[in-house]
Amino acid sequence: MDKHEASRIMQIALNTDIGYKTWTISTPHLEMAFEIVARMEREACANIADEWSGHYQANAIAQAIRDRRVD
Repeated sequence: MDKHEASRIMQIALNTDIGYKTWTISTPHLEMAFEIVARMEREACANIADEWSGHYQANAIAQAIRDRRVD
């Protein structure tokens, strides 16, 4: 996910139900939140790959997932 995708996702979420209260958040904080979520998701995927340890190069797959970064 890049910054443009994160922005598009946020626009979709904000336009889904306009009845909610409005929050003010800076772009750097929003980007940080997306990075945290992406890191957590990568770790969850890598943990699944770890469960397959010994099969199909699972350790390398898990490390590749953990090393992936948001551009």
